[in-house]
Amino acid sequence: IRDVERSRGLGDVYKRQVLTDATIVCTTEREAQLLVTFGARCTTAVAMLPPDPHLPARPTARQDVRARLGLPADGRVLVFIGRIDYKKGLEPLLAALARTSCPCHLVVAGRGTPRFEQMLRTTAERLGIADRTHFIGWISGQDKADLYGAGDMFVLLSDRENYGIAAMEAAQHGLP
Repeated sequence: IRDVERSRGLGDVYKRQVLTDATIVCTTEREAQLLVTFGARCTTAVAMLPPDPHLPARPTARQDVRARLGLPADGRVLVFIGRIDYKKGLEPLLAALARTSCPCHLVVAGRGTPRFEQMLRTTAERLGIADRTHFIGWISGQDKADLYGAGDMFVLLSDRENYGIAAMEAAQHGLP
């Protein structure tokens, strides 16, 4: 515990939670099981995070959104919305897209470090799928609802995602 107190990486709130017999709220059972408390005893509670309550339920007409994003009107569109990070599985997703015979398009909505985003763009070019991979940056509100409405399938290959809110939102918009 003394080592934890000296740790510069932990904020005061986290220290208070871990160093006392407090309850730490996790978003999934897996997150609770993998929780590292540095030897401190604590209880955990699992409480799922809700999807965005401000996300419009009705997207703009599908064909209008696809035209705006430069997507084919009748092709398959895979949608990724979230933080662009290594743990989200975007590299293997690009590799899988390159190996498939399906002429589907991937729309990646989100932000990450410029270096990682550029690496993904370079990977898409190297794999020959840059013309089917669309990086559109961060979106929210109506733009997010529109993208869900324009897609055919939501994709998230992360094996460490503690609770993908975007997956819940996609399901609410009818995307498998």
